[in-house]
Parts: sequence; structure tokens; C-alpha cells
Amino acid sequence: MAIRIERNHLPRIGPAIHKALVAVVPRQLQGIIDAAAPLTPVLTSSLVKSPYLLTTAESTYGEAVAASQGVNPKVEILPEVERPTHDTQGIVAWAAAHAQEIEMGGSRKAPQGFAVPAVESQRPEFVKAVAGAVRAGAKQGANGR
Repeated sequence: MAIRIERNHLPRIGPAIHKALVAVVPRQLQGIIDAAAPLTPVLTSSLVKSPYLLTTAESTYGEAVAASQGVNPKVEILPEVERPTHDTQGIVAWAAAHAQEIEMGGSRKAPQGFAVPAVESQRPEFVKAVAGAVRAGAKQGANGR
């Protein structure tokens, strides 16, 4: 005679992991913005003030535009980018139109990267945060909370 006991915690663990991952997104996006600030060439203060984050639940575009125009009322502002389609996705963007030219360079300007280096500098922190969220969500889900 064999006794078989099965425990399937996946129905509880999956939603708990998802909830933990959703909480990680805005923190990591803000980490990218914070990492970009000292790397941003201060040609104009409006560029430094123009980064914003987007999630399905939140946008700081309005604050970025106000801050950017507060230091330079004539700064050209780009429209807000399209929001992510899933709650575990997020976007960091710059409202100032000249951000791309400074990041990538132009016909007469060398690139002065600040966004890509900021993202790359945050990669280890992002990996740790996601791993921690998965662990916390799995533990919480397995405990039935």
C-alpha cells in the first residue's frame, strides 16, 4: 500500500510572487533615475530635472515637465511615452527633447551617455531585488498569507 501526499502551493505562490514583483518595479525605476542624475551633463538644468517613470499605475511625467520648465520655460518637451501594458513592466524616460541628442550624440556632438550607463549600473541591484521578491513571494504564498 502506498500513500501519496501532494502539496501544490503554486496557486498561492504565483499571485504572491507577482504582487512582490509589482512592488519592485517603481523602486527600481527610481533607482535608475537617481543613478542617472550625477551622470547627466549639466548643459542645461532642464535635462537633469526631466526624467520620469511610468508604470501601469503611476506616471511622474507631469512633475518632470513642471520641474524642467521651472528651470527653463523655453525647453522643448516631448509628449509622454506610451504606458507599459503589464504591471511588472516600467519605463524611465526624459521629457526634455534634447536628452536623446546628448545621450546618443549628434552630427557635431559626441555622445555623453547618462541613461544607458545608469541602467547598467543598476542591473545588479535589479537582479537582487527580483530574486528577493521571488523569495519573499514564494515564502509568503507557501505560508498561506
